[in-house]
Parts: sequence; C-alpha cells; structure tokens
Amino acid sequence: GLKAAALPEKADTVRDTPPDARLDAEIVREQQRLQSQENTHDRKAAVSLNEILRQEQLHRMRQTEQLQQAEKDIVREKEPVREKEVGE
Repeated sequence: GLKAAALPEKADTVRDTPPDARLDAEIVREQQRLQSQENTHDRKAAVSLNEILRQEQLHRMRQTEQLQQAEKDIVREKEPVREKEVGE
C-alpha cells in the first residue's frame, strides 16, 4: 500500500514542471556561457602554446646554426695544423 501512495507524489512533481523547466533553461544557458568562456580560454591557451612552440623552434634553429658555425670554426682551426704537418 505504501508504494501505491508514493506514486502520486512523483506524478505531482512531474506536473509541476514549469519552474523546473525554467531552472533547466537557466542551467543550460549558464553551461553554454561557461563553455564559451572555456573555448576562448582554450583558444588563448592554444595561441600561447603555438607561440611557445614557435619560440622553441627558433631557439633550436639558432642552436643548430651555432653548432654548424662552431663546427666550421673547428674545421678552420684544424686546417692550419694539417698544413703544418704537410710542411714538416
């Protein structure tokens, strides 16, 4: 008998949907607002990440250039030594 008595209450809550629906709509709007904020934040984060990667690439390129330059310098330093050996 208790279960049967409990059922109408549930039916009543279903009948009182307008406030819930309005609340749901507000919640959905709020979620959408937060979502769009997150999206702009993600976009900013992505931009800064790209910037970091670009800086990293530039840095690596510079390092490679420096290494290549250093290798050239080393080769240049070795060359006179070879000439001396040949002279002797």
